[in-house]
Amino acid sequence: MIKIRKSEDRGRHQNSWLNAKHSFSFGSYQDPENTSFGPLRVINQDIIATGAGFPEHPHDNMEIITYIIKGEMSHKDSTSGGSTIFPGRIQRMSAGFGITHSEFNSSSQETELLQIWLFPEKHNIEPNYEEKEFEETKNELQLLVTADNDSSSLSINSEIKLFRSFLDKGQQIPYKAEKKNQWLQLITGSLKVNGSEISAGDGLGLSDIEKISIKALKNAHFLLFDMN
Repeated sequence: MIKIRKSEDRGRHQNSWLNAKHSFSFGSYQDPENTSFGPLRVINQDIIATGAGFPEHPHDNMEIITYIIKGEMSHKDSTSGGSTIFPGRIQRMSAGFGITHSEFNSSSQETELLQIWLFPEKHNIEPNYEEKEFEETKNELQLLVTADNDSSSLSINSEIKLFRSFLDKGQQIPYKAEKKNQWLQLITGSLKVNGSEISAGDGLGLSDIEKISIKALKNAHFLLFDMN
């Protein structure tokens, strides 16, 4: 099964400082046909004005990944975790039995990011925070986050592997799925995935497909989730 979630079909929220697009139901945007995909609960593409952001607010029993596309965000939370993150520096927060945090655009330009929430494997764990910087690599899948014990990536309390790629036009990556569901979120460029073409902002979900072929029709930047 292949499901394409077109960029223009996403939910939207806009105010004086935030322009957000929601791949799945979030806040006042409710879409019964798009509430989650496997353990993937939220993918919000947020553009945040300089000096603005999200004041302190609570979470519990959710795994949260912040992926900066451009600009930077300053994070503080009740575990004493936090710093300023920027493109290439990935943040993972396990809300566990309860955490509060705030995030603000501390740069002199708009910040664009993906806010990603995943259902946890274990509930009511001790809240914790982690971040790591990754060098940009080309024409391969780069592992960012995994439930496995891998010192080269961030750990997570959810049965997923999260990869990113910067794929040059004409380049192709074969991927053998390890789990039941995969979700590809295309940030820039265009791709052909198992014969289906997608453009910037589109998401593509796959289920029960073992062999996945990803080809760049234009230079592309994307995330790939492999999950139950």
